[in-house]
Amino acid sequence: MQPDFLHRTFPIIGREGYEILSNSTIAIAGLGGVGGLAFLTLVRSGIKKFKITDGGLFDPPDMNRQALAYGKTMDRDKMWIHLEYAKDINPQIEVTTYEGGLKPSNAERFIDDADVFIRAMDYGRDSLAKEIATNCAYDKGIPMIQGLTAGMASVLHCYKKGGMTSHEFWNILKTRRDLSIKYMYGEEIADRCNEAWECDGTNPSSAIGANMASIMVASETLLYLLRNTQIVDRPVIYAPNFVVFNPFKMEMNILDITEL
Repeated sequence: MQPDFLHRTFPIIGREGYEILSNSTIAIAGLGGVGGLAFLTLVRSGIKKFKITDGGLFDPPDMNRQALAYGKTMDRDKMWIHLEYAKDINPQIEVTTYEGGLKPSNAERFIDDADVFIRAMDYGRDSLAKEIATNCAYDKGIPMIQGLTAGMASVLHCYKKGGMTSHEFWNILKTRRDLSIKYMYGEEIADRCNEAWECDGTNPSSAIGANMASIMVASETLLYLLRNTQIVDRPVIYAPNFVVFNPFKMEMNILDITEL
C-alpha cells in the first residue's frame, strides 16, 4: 500500500507508476541549490531508493537558494541534513550515503545499479571524479540529468549513451556563450552576471532560478522513469537540445547547442 503522503499523487501515477518509482534508484552527486531540492522533490514523488553524496557544510551564502539552508543548519553536513529531512517525509526510503562527496575512488561504485544519475556538483569541484562518474553512466546507458541556475533563469540539459556527451556540449557552449546569454540570463542582467563571474568565478544565482532548475531536473527524472507508461507523452530532451526557462520573461525555449 502506498504511503499516506502520496494520497494526492497516486491518482496521477497509479499502481504501475508507483511500482516503477518505488523500485528505481537515483544517484545524486551534490545536494546544493539544485541537487538538494531535486532530492526532496523526488522523495515526495514516491521514489524510495537513492545514492547521495555531498562533501560540503551549509554556510551563509547558501541561504539565497538552498532548500535546507537555515540558521540552525549552518556549519552542518549537507548530506546528513538532507537525509534527516527525507526520512521525515518517508521513513521507508532506502539511501546509500557516500561520505566526503564524489571522489575518483568511489565514482564508479556510486553509479553502479543506478537508473538515473543527477550530477549537481558545483563548477570546479573534483573534475576527475565527475569525469569518471559521467563516463561510467554513459558506458552503462544510465542517463545523466543536470540543471543549473543562470541569474533568474534555469537550464536543463540531459545526456544519454550514443548522444552528445556533456564534454562536447560544454565545449560548444564556451565558444558560443555570448549567443546563449540572451536566453540564459536575459540581456538586462547579463552584464551584471558577467561582471560577478569575471571578478571571483561565482555564478550569480537566485532562489527562483535554483528552485526552477531543481523542479526541471526532478520532472525530467520522473519522465524518464515513467517513459513506458501512458502517463508520459514525450521523450526526454537530450543534448544537443537543452531547455532554458526565464520566468522574468515568462519564456521557455528548447534550443540546439549546435545551432545557436
